[in-house]
Amino acid sequence: MTGGDSKLSGRAVEVTDEAELAAFAADLPEPPPSPFHLFRLDIQQVVHTTLEGDALWVLNWHPGRPVERIQLH
Repeated sequence: MTGGDSKLSGRAVEVTDEAELAAFAADLPEPPPSPFHLFRLDIQQVVHTTLEGDALWVLNWHPGRPVERIQLH
């Protein structure tokens, strides 16, 4: 498990507002193929697990809270 393993959870919300789509496309170095789909990510949790020696470490994050670091044996 070199480098550990990470998981994101939340939801992807499609952007359908024409002005937002145009603003996004305008910021790109090349125009995207048309039509294109754009999604906004609403991340609710990130979990990263890694091995350090004989211990399994879990780092857990939720928006607005500090990262929680848990050691499992």
